[in-house]
Amino acid sequence: MESRNAEKAIEIFNLIQEKESKGLTDLINAATIASFLDEKSITIKILREAKSKINASTLKIQILELADIFYSIGEFGDAASLYEVITDSSLDTHYSRTLIRSYYHSGQYRKALNCCQILRKNHNISIDLWEIELSIQESIDNLAEAR
Repeated sequence: MESRNAEKAIEIFNLIQEKESKGLTDLINAATIASFLDEKSITIKILREAKSKINASTLKIQILELADIFYSIGEFGDAASLYEVITDSSLDTHYSRTLIRSYYHSGQYRKALNCCQILRKNHNISIDLWEIELSIQESIDNLAEAR
């Protein structure tokens, strides 16, 4: 990262942090910058604060942005809890696959497997999903079904 970009990011981050009242968009922006600056603990703290502000009127795009940031820093359990709010896991989409990966990487094997099986039932499953499903089966010691 160029030092000029980092300096500008820090300046913007500080301006956001100085605001008395931070809305969800402010927190998403601050988390994005903290992640960019490779400040994982600060990113997680900001993301959790932002997640606590989600309510029925929260825009799906904001939930998606939060989920994507959680996913990008390896916080798969938090990412899954947000993706499942906005994703129709019966459809074979980028986000249903990301939800499956989030479940898998957070140790929620049953949920990941269930999504894979639904997709296999509803669609012609692709090789990569089949491999994920087999991997999950093996992870939960269901080798007989995995073969």
